This record gives sequence, C-alpha cells and structure tokens, in this order.
Amino acid sequence: MSEEKKLRLGIVGCGMIAEHHLAAIKLCKSPVTVTAAIDPNETRRNVISELTGAAAFASLDEALAAAPDSMDAIAVMLPHDLHEQYSKQVLAAGKHLFLEKPVARDAAESQRIFDAADAAFKSSGARFFMAENSSFWPEVHRAKQLIKDGAIGEVVTARSHYYESLDDTPMNPQGDESDQANDVAESVSAPAEKKQRTDAAAAAAEVQGVGDSSGGGGGGGSSSAEGAKSKYERADTGWLGWRSSMERAGGGVVLDGGQHWIRPLREFMREEVESVVAITGRPLPVLEGESMAHAILEFASGKHASFQATVLGSGSAMSTKEPCFRVIGTKGEVVIVGGFGAGGYIVTAGGKEEPLLPPDAPGGFLTSFGPQMTDFAENVLAGTPFHRCPEYAMGDLLVAKAIYKSAASRQWEPVWSDETAHFKQSF
Repeated sequence: MSEEKKLRLGIVGCGMIAEHHLAAIKLCKSPVTVTAAIDPNETRRNVISELTGAAAFASLDEALAAAPDSMDAIAVMLPHDLHEQYSKQVLAAGKHLFLEKPVARDAAESQRIFDAADAAFKSSGARFFMAENSSFWPEVHRAKQLIKDGAIGEVVTARSHYYESLDDTPMNPQGDESDQANDVAESVSAPAEKKQRTDAAAAAAEVQGVGDSSGGGGGGGSSSAEGAKSKYERADTGWLGWRSSMERAGGGVVLDGGQHWIRPLREFMREEVESVVAITGRPLPVLEGESMAHAILEFASGKHASFQATVLGSGSAMSTKEPCFRVIGTKGEVVIVGGFGAGGYIVTAGGKEEPLLPPDAPGGFLTSFGPQMTDFAENVLAGTPFHRCPEYAMGDLLVAKAIYKSAASRQWEPVWSDETAHFKQSF
C-alpha cells in the first residue's frame, strides 16, 4: 500500500471520544484523513473541523448532498438508538461504515444492520467495520499472545472488572459538553489514566492542520426525521447525557463501557460464552440502567470466568490497585493493572514476574483507538483482513443482554438463541 494513499473519512458525531480518536490516530500514524465533521452542535463540529481541516456539516444528509465524493468511509459515533438509522444511511450511500460499539440496542436492530451491510457489500462493495478497540489494547493484545503461546499453561479461569468514576451530572441542555468532558478526564483517579488522557488531549491539540486523524463519540449527526433530530440535538450535554436513558442506550454500563471488558474475556478464554448468571444494581442513580453488575460467564467448554462493573459518581474514591483483568492458568497468570490498564505483568513458574510490555512501549486503553482505525483503513485501502470480523461484536452484545435477563430472572440464562447462533465465532 502506498504511503501517500489515505482513507478519506467523514465523522458523524463529534463528541469527546472523537478527540481521543484524533490523538491516538495521530500518534499511531493511521492512514486516515478526516474530510467531514458532522454534528448538529456547531461548537462540536467546529472543534473537529479546526483540528483536522475537515469541512463541517450540520447533518449527514447535508454532507452527502454537498460533498459525497470527499468521503470514502463514514464513522458513526452516535447514541445507540441511532445506530440502525445512520448505519443504513451510510451503507445505502455506498460508503464504508465504521460503527462504534455496541452494534445497536438489541439483537433485532443489530440483525437489520448486518442485513443492510450484506446488501450494500453485494451492490456497492461497501465494507462494514464494528469498532471494539479493546481487541487492540496493547496490554490485552500481549496477554492474548502469551496465553495462546502457552506461557501460563492451560487457562483455568479469568476475571475482568470495569470500574470508573464518571461525571454524574444529569442532562443539562444549557451546559457545554466540552467543559464537562474535561471535568470527566480530570475525575479519573488512576495516575496513569490521567496522564494518558492528558497526553491524548495534548496530542489532539497538535493535530490542527494534520490530515491523519479521526474522531467520534457521543455527539453528532442529524436525522431527516424531525423527532429523532430534536431528540438527538439535546443529548450530548455531558458524559452521561443520553447514556442515562434506557430508551436511548438500551442498557446501562454493561452495554456501554462494559463491552470493552467482555470482549477480552472471550478472547482470553478463546471460546464463546454460552450462559450467564448475574445481578445488577444502580449505585449511580442518575442512570436509568445499571451502574453495577456481577456476572459468572460459562463458556462452551464448561470453564467459567467472572465479569464485574462498578461505576460511581465523580466524587467517589476508587482504588487503582484492583486489576482490570486477571487470567489464571495452570502454570502462571497474567494481570493487567487497574483503571484503564496502563501496564501489567505475567507471573510464571517459581513466582517469576515480568512486565507485559517493554518499558517504552505505548500502553493503556486510549492507545488502542489508533491501531483500530488502522485496521479499518488498511482493509478498505489494501484489502487486508480485519483483525476481528464485525460479527464478533454480536457476542459482546448478547452477553450483555443475557446478563440483564439473568438479573431479572435470578437464574442462568443462555446467551444464544436459534435466531442469533449464526453469529458465534471461533477464536
């Protein structure tokens, strides 16, 4: 692939996550140039436009009408209830689709997106990429390699714990989401994560005039349907915003941030989850969905792993010593450190402990956005296979939905049904 060749990307949704993408993609030198920043919020679209040199548009309709040939692909970074609508619109326009997790709010919406993607590929060659950056998380990626190579023997069990302090400010239509996003970044207690977020913000600030960037997050886009448009325009006013609504999000933290902690469990165990038993709770009352969950996951082989999510308000004090991942094998274990996993170690026979990554290697959750976009861009530009096909994301979604069912029924619930079994993957 020529070094000069780049994927021209439109971004529908210019919220906080967009700036994380911008920073990570710049640092990763992903072969991407942002050509359209699309968001009904003028402030947000102008931020991304100024950082990248992209043209700014108030709606996807406007961007497709005014500059369709300026975009090879479109990244949809919108609230979950808009995933189906906008994915279909992108695919119908013959553009390659980069869709942030989860696929949608439920299996039925998700299936319709996959159906639209299949039809679009057959008619126009448009490709569909499901974004789940935890597969590119450096510590997670290295742990998977070590496990596959037998460094800790046969995997016995694994555990993941997603925990974070979030801005618990309710939706405020008069608020400025950029200020609240900065407050969120400062509220994270892990020193390593604070440094990563600060570095990411600094890198994003340096992107101006550079075309190797991207973005996304909880803002942006519009709808040709006025009801959806007005509902969306008032959504991105804080970290919670639309996430506080069950109707909009389709769930709580398990279906949102928890997806990043479910995928690595499936990859560490190297098999699909078959059933779950779980409880959930709401220690963060502003969320209509759950802000706490404990679940036992049973895999196809009969092995078990545990998943936990604990999200509290920004005033909470949460230790960063708790590992976010731990994989125990017959000959050792792999541990990824607390918070957003900037570091980790492997313990082998005799208690020998070694770091997961070399001292100067980039690590942590936020660095995963760059390699993820590179994976998408190289597939479109050079035809290289995706690291994970989009169908993998359905396993993450369906585990979350089974957790909800189990919390209601207080019993084991299956992950798969006759209607969804075709999404099962091998690892």
